[in-house]
Amino acid sequence: MKPAPSRPHNWGRWGDDDERGALNVLGPEQVLRAAAAVTTGQAYSLGIPIQQRDVPLLDYRGTRCG
Repeated sequence: MKPAPSRPHNWGRWGDDDERGALNVLGPEQVLRAAAAVTTGQAYSLGIPIQQRDVPLLDYRGTRCG
C-alpha cells in the first residue's frame, strides 16, 4: 500500500503521460447533460486579471508543484 500524500493532489492519477486530467471522467452522457443545461448562450470569462498597470495583482508563488 502506498503512503498517503501529505497534501491531496491528482499528479499521476491517470498515468505519467496523461494530458487530459479530469477530462478522462467525461463521457458522452455527461456532455449531453451539460449541453442540455445551456439556456441563454451567454459566455463568461473564467480568467482572472493577474496584472494591472504594470503591478502584479497576485503574489508570485513560484513553480513548485505539491
